[in-house]
Amino acid sequence: MIRKKEGVAHYAGVGTCGSIWACPVCSAKIRNTRAEDVSTATANWDREGNTVLMAAFTAPHDLGMALQPLMKAISSGFTYCLSGRPWMRLKERLGIVGQIRALEVTHGEHGWHPHLHVLIYIKGGIDAQGLAELTIHLRERWKTWITRKGYRPPHDLHGVDIQRCYSAEEAGAYIAKTQDGKGVGNEMTRGDLKQGRKGSRTPFEILDDFRWTGDARDLALWGEYERATHKKQAITWSGGLRKLLLPDDQEEKKDEEIAEEEVGGDDVALLEPDTWRAVVRVPGLPAYLLERVERDGIQGLQQALRRNGITEALPVQRKEGQEE
Repeated sequence: MIRKKEGVAHYAGVGTCGSIWACPVCSAKIRNTRAEDVSTATANWDREGNTVLMAAFTAPHDLGMALQPLMKAISSGFTYCLSGRPWMRLKERLGIVGQIRALEVTHGEHGWHPHLHVLIYIKGGIDAQGLAELTIHLRERWKTWITRKGYRPPHDLHGVDIQRCYSAEEAGAYIAKTQDGKGVGNEMTRGDLKQGRKGSRTPFEILDDFRWTGDARDLALWGEYERATHKKQAITWSGGLRKLLLPDDQEEKKDEEIAEEEVGGDDVALLEPDTWRAVVRVPGLPAYLLERVERDGIQGLQQALRRNGITEALPVQRKEGQEE
């Protein structure tokens, strides 16, 4: 089924893979839901007079380094930073109640660059001394771990960078924002919306470049990325934090469940099985059909199908909410 909601056309009734890493379609749905959760939770916490910090964790990397061990070092390094009695004492002294971390990956002239964005939730406020203690602890532990794994020592300012997060209330919905106005939820979770910094590319940019150029090197990079991220968790809440920040929320949905959810809208046309199989055999046609529906309605859809020698779709008049 092709449906249209608020001017945007989409497919309904198709299978989903639920991959937050490797599927442009599922990733957008999953990350959007995660972003809303993070933004709401952060705004709730800030509204009660508490503090949120954003920390970025990176490690030195060189062209040719394999992605999988780099990702493992980054993920396990963060766990190392939050282990041991010194951390427990610091956590209690500063009032740290938990954290949300998001693992991201880009690729540039120096190779793969996996890194962490972490939101740290603190009860009440934090003074300059407390912020300095936290920064020193995380930087020292991070440097110890990264060098122990055989990588160069990270520079203090780039290895661990900590900034305050700020929040704002907009039109009945609470959206947490960083100082430069970016939504914390999107900053943390929407890897599908981001563009790599100058000279680097996100995985979806690599995939898109391969689509246009057919460069075998990009295909090899994408394959390595897919293998390294398979079944890895992209966004992680510390134990008990979700219940604390979102007390009225239901149990967290799995990625696959979010991907399977229908977004609703008005039914436009039904593509029967033979028609759909013919559509997906033509590279780029599924996306083009949605563009034609948005621009020209069902007439544009039927015209595009005829031009590709495919049986026309069946018009559907049912509106959202009506029984089938």
